[in-house]
Amino acid sequence: MISQKEIRVLLRKAENKFISKNMASQILKLDGKKTIETLTYLETQGFIEKVGNIQLWQQSFKGKLLSNKRFTQEFKVDTLRKHLKELIERIEIINSSKQYPDYVAYIKITSEYPIENRSDGIHVAYSLNRKKITNKEYRSASNKLRQQYSGTLGNIVEYHSYPHEAIRAFLKSGSHVLKLRKYEKDEIVQIEGYSLVG
Repeated sequence: MISQKEIRVLLRKAENKFISKNMASQILKLDGKKTIETLTYLETQGFIEKVGNIQLWQQSFKGKLLSNKRFTQEFKVDTLRKHLKELIERIEIINSSKQYPDYVAYIKITSEYPIENRSDGIHVAYSLNRKKITNKEYRSASNKLRQQYSGTLGNIVEYHSYPHEAIRAFLKSGSHVLKLRKYEKDEIVQIEGYSLVG
């Protein structure tokens, strides 16, 4: 039958309008018979209600709730693998670059690995360690990262933690696929998952 996402598309497009057979047929790309079956099903499920004795429907309260519901996006296997490959490349950049004062010491994939199925993303646990550099080099690299930041670091905690936030931002690089969470070294060793680094 029709999926909840398809129902939601119909309800959203028909918001504050009457739903006719023709409108539903065009939105759902169904023939006349299937459209009537679908509208009858939606009516019995309580998502729409009949308007008088004519073949018009309107959203019910339950339908309005569904049309505003957020669904978790699922990503294709190729997309997931591509984002993981790019994450590994960024880890190598961080760990070899003098731009960052810390390195990625541990990475654990806590979602499915190897990636064989569509999913809502790649869940990644990671931890950082200080690079073997002098205090002066560490401060210099940290300050350069702060200077590159276009926002404001409103308090002392934000100021001191910003180098780690800069690393996290680079690791994520705007990816909606990667779900990153930072842990301390003693915490990450206790987490179940597949170790990519560490």
